[in-house]
Amino acid sequence: MNNAGIRGVCNKWFASFLADRSQQVRVGDALSSKRYSSCGVPQGSGLSAESFLIYINDLCEGNLIGSLTAFADDTALSYCAETKTQLTQMITSDVRRLNLWFQINSLEINAKKSKIIVFQLKSKAENTQPLAIPSHTDKCKNLDIDYNCDRIEESESVKYLGVIIDSKLSWAHHIQKLREELRVTCRKLYFIRKLCPKHLLRTL
Repeated sequence: MNNAGIRGVCNKWFASFLADRSQQVRVGDALSSKRYSSCGVPQGSGLSAESFLIYINDLCEGNLIGSLTAFADDTALSYCAETKTQLTQMITSDVRRLNLWFQINSLEINAKKSKIIVFQLKSKAENTQPLAIPSHTDKCKNLDIDYNCDRIEESESVKYLGVIIDSKLSWAHHIQKLREELRVTCRKLYFIRKLCPKHLLRTL
């Protein structure tokens, strides 16, 4: 925050907000003992989101091959390559750099939640296996050796910022998801139609 220009009283106020935070878990009438947080931000506060954005801001200035797009903690990298082999090399290089940045900043990449989606012209389509990029860390000295690192898998569709994008840009997966959600919602409204007045149904 000091590097971002937040200094003086404002900086101390943020420090007071973040310092000496504790948390407990309640299950029924049982309450756990307090555990103090050594790092991180409180969940559910708008100020927490702002603090996190300041914390990861210099990630956008990283020396990466891919073009980085970030919205809060949802981050995407875009690449352009002639072959999947080139694409694999680009992603592998960036993942290693990102792992180093995350390690320095006490964070980590969740490879299981990260996905690769490939868009390609039909005329240039390759009959190759789906990509599976090892999430190599700085400890992996030789990238050609399998260190049993978690792998970032290629997927036919991904959900980004609430929109499901598929590899053919057809919107089929997104429309199907919306249809399922709307069908469930309409079914609920159907069953409560005689229990609620019309103005309440309209609100729902």
